[in-house]
Amino acid sequence: MRPLYQPGEFASKHTLLIVGTKLKSIPNVRILGPLRKYDQVEVSFTDSIYLGIDAPVANSGTLTKAAPLTLVGPNGSLYLEHCAIIASRHIHMTNTDAKKLWSQRRRLLQDKSRRIKRDNL
Repeated sequence: MRPLYQPGEFASKHTLLIVGTKLKSIPNVRILGPLRKYDQVEVSFTDSIYLGIDAPVANSGTLTKAAPLTLVGPNGSLYLEHCAIIASRHIHMTNTDAKKLWSQRRRLLQDKSRRIKRDNL
């Protein structure tokens, strides 16, 4: 287990094989914790094409339209009807860091062409 930058989150020593509908797979996918009430796999757009799935861009935990995958581990496999998403653009940071950034009037999160809205973080 290795701690991540987000307090309480970690990368497990365990990995899975994820299998898409075209029976193409991606090995050694790291499991992240802590445990949640739902199973979610975040993939990139190119991973979704390779796996043959139509994963929607969605916020974490929004799985009603998520794509199916089969997860294969050392003790068997599990088919999940709604688990794969392409994560919406977001930033991981502590509450303290977020307060510092917002107090600087969002200068660090803006450029001339687009702005990241606070509601989407």
